[in-house]
Amino acid sequence: MIQPYRWLTFRGFLRHLSDVDDTWRWRFMRKILEMREGFPQPTYDRCARHANFTLHEGAPVEAARKTGEAIELETPRGAITADFVICGTGIDMNFAGRGELAKCAGNIATWADRYQPPEDERNERLGRFPYLADDYAFTELAPGKTPWISDIHLFAIASTMSFGPSGSSINAMTTAVPKLVHGLTRGLFRADIARHWASLSAYDAPQAVVTRPARKMGGSL
Repeated sequence: MIQPYRWLTFRGFLRHLSDVDDTWRWRFMRKILEMREGFPQPTYDRCARHANFTLHEGAPVEAARKTGEAIELETPRGAITADFVICGTGIDMNFAGRGELAKCAGNIATWADRYQPPEDERNERLGRFPYLADDYAFTELAPGKTPWISDIHLFAIASTMSFGPSGSSINAMTTAVPKLVHGLTRGLFRADIARHWASLSAYDAPQAVVTRPARKMGGSL
């Protein structure tokens, strides 16, 4: 019933959550992500106007199987039989499931690798989110094994634990995009620092051309 994203849409949170320590980042994002997103009132109203509509609270789907022409959903409140199902399953992290990350999936550091929350704040699913650098880049679990992953910048919902709403949030774009661009241009500049120094050292384009008038000689011999 509560929409936490309405609370966090202010510049301080969107711009600076990634600047605070891991304890606070974890605490805020765990609270927000465990609340999930509330549905809009018009969405509920369009459904509730039908006499055969039922809202099952506290009934997450734990398993599903087809029984003849129907589908049976197992929930903590018992089985629910349906003719068809539209699933909003949420997300989970599986780096190895992405072909482009297959060679480095095992060395991408996660939040579980970098931070251990207090017992009452633990969440295994959130611990599987990648632990990103301050420019949205992957970080290594074992330093030096795949150093090139620091050139891979993740700007998507998977960056939520490290940055809060960012690559998957329209409201966050005005702060998230400049932060991403700053990180990219900073990385490019640092990578080319020796070339920039060589360019400066060789720079000899004159700013102006100075002409000196001929000196007049006076007196007599």
